Amino acid sequence: MTEIARKASCGNSPKNTFVQELAIALLMNDADGIIAGTSEVVEWNIAGDTITTGRDQLLALECPEKAEIEVSHAISHGREGSASGNYTLADGSVYDFADVYEFVNTTAKAVKSIRSFRIERNRG
Repeated sequence: MTEIARKASCGNSPKNTFVQELAIALLMNDADGIIAGTSEVVEWNIAGDTITTGRDQLLALECPEKAEIEVSHAISHGREGSASGNYTLADGSVYDFADVYEFVNTTAKAVKSIRSFRIERNRG
């Protein structure tokens, strides 16, 4: 089971909580969370890796098992939001992540585009 550390202050802002939970859903490949948080035509651009268009394609992506996830920041303003933190894979590799979201509208009920950055920390 993945250990998840959420940013405690997000509880004061429903939009920030939405951003945080979407970041976790993407990292966990949680179908329910992804369906609830994205539009059907969502585009996910993982910098230096892949561009995935459409929720069905996003749900079909392989997702390595995470041992731990920590969300350090989750913010939103208007039609944009961002989350960052780190995660540890089952093999012990640690990555820092940052996601930038563009919402369908200012109510932040669904995301239409995601730009993600994933960087493995140096070992040793």
